[in-house]
Amino acid sequence: MIKPGSTALKAAPPSVVPPAARLMIPAGALISVIFASFMALTLWQNYGDVAREAASHGEQRVDSLARDVAGQIFPYRVLLRQVAADYADPQTDQTPAGWQRLLARMISATERSGVMLLTDASGQVVARSDRPAGPGERVRTQPYFALHAKGQVDGPYLSERVACDGTEPCIALSQALKDPDGQFAGVAAVLLPLSLLREPLKAEAAETSDPMLVARIDGTLFVEECGTSGICIRPPPDLIREIAGAVHAPVTLSYGDGKRTFYAAPVPQLPLVVATGQSIRDIFLPWRYRVLVGTAAVLTVGFASIAIALVLRHDLMRRSRLQAELLQLSLTDDLTGIANRRRFFDVAIREWQRAQRLGSPVAVLMIDIDRFKLLNDRLGHAAGDAVLQAIAQLIRHSLRRPADLAARYGGEEFTAILPDTDMAGAFQTAERIRTQVERDVIRGDHPVTVSIGIAAAIASPNETFENVVAAADRALYRAKESGRNRVMVERIGDAHVAVPEPHFSDATLDPTRA
Repeated sequence: MIKPGSTALKAAPPSVVPPAARLMIPAGALISVIFASFMALTLWQNYGDVAREAASHGEQRVDSLARDVAGQIFPYRVLLRQVAADYADPQTDQTPAGWQRLLARMISATERSGVMLLTDASGQVVARSDRPAGPGERVRTQPYFALHAKGQVDGPYLSERVACDGTEPCIALSQALKDPDGQFAGVAAVLLPLSLLREPLKAEAAETSDPMLVARIDGTLFVEECGTSGICIRPPPDLIREIAGAVHAPVTLSYGDGKRTFYAAPVPQLPLVVATGQSIRDIFLPWRYRVLVGTAAVLTVGFASIAIALVLRHDLMRRSRLQAELLQLSLTDDLTGIANRRRFFDVAIREWQRAQRLGSPVAVLMIDIDRFKLLNDRLGHAAGDAVLQAIAQLIRHSLRRPADLAARYGGEEFTAILPDTDMAGAFQTAERIRTQVERDVIRGDHPVTVSIGIAAAIASPNETFENVVAAADRALYRAKESGRNRVMVERIGDAHVAVPEPHFSDATLDPTRA
């Protein structure tokens, strides 16, 4: 082979221009046209990908924020139900001083801000959690009291803004009280500062430039976070009501700094909506940059088509390798190293289809770390991450068969699929996980426990894997409601036998334990 620059090459006699050389200009033009068409198609597809990705991100964000906001309010709903039950209990100390002590203990147990009130049927405040009630202190004029008094609201009610003793506006979460005859006897209410609703938004606002808000579905704005861009939209009530309609489909509105696509999600069991507005300009700014780059590439191809073809070949190979690496990363949870939710469902569907062919059972475990938020608050997120990692590895090592798969389902929740396993076998595995976590996972003076829900079913055309997951999730919810640190089962079909009662210790019932 003759190397460029060698004497032999320099001495080569001139040759006639080959026919292929005469075709270079037409071939270059053709390649340029083909490349331009390819680039246009790629950019068009990329445009759709960007739009779909932005929509998916917006929907996931508001769904997550709605769950977080509901989580902020849920403990107070539980307190109000407890107050109503205590009110109907004749053994409860019904004196104002007794009620004040009880309300103060309840608020203290939440480790959050808020003031609990108890009124009689006339609206006179009988007791408060923060101080003795004043002799002329009434809430009769408050809309939430009037709604309960007239019987227009049966369950817990979240009010519009109400006045508080402090400088920060509040909202009232209230519950009607009934006398032994079932007649209206008063109201139990919690006055919550609006900062409670702002906390989930603040955490998200540090990572996005999009404004976010929490509002009543009637158009009353409660809180708004501007994001890193510092742009707040502060929509009027009519615009909020239109945004609330985005619960069913995103809406694009011209407001403030330009067009924005709003995504909204209802807060579970509350008359609230969480919304975020993505700037159309910001969404497609990277894509517009790609258009400029693509245009420059097409012009360059007109002068150097062969060189560009080589560059494209190299670039496509690099992209293929990168996509393969990203695919692998997309199937693994980066914190714990076990399978992620996407991988779990990919494997689970295959195993379910295999089990349908064989008529074999499939069991699902839903595992949730008890009081994980409290552990995070007390010991920090680094300790919380260490607990997640430790429990993930413990779950993985507790699964004995190659077909079993453990995965992180989301947050502090894990899941596992156990093919060819009936209810008894799944219970043994779950109990082994629960006891090992209770014994081995300890952060300082804070023992860590898990609650586990189990469901199992014979895979058949009349049953779906989604039903099994939902059943395991319900069992997990019952385990949480029953005191945590226990295994609960939900029976489906014939894929189970009798299992022993779940084990739990009295220590797990103490709400002050992490």
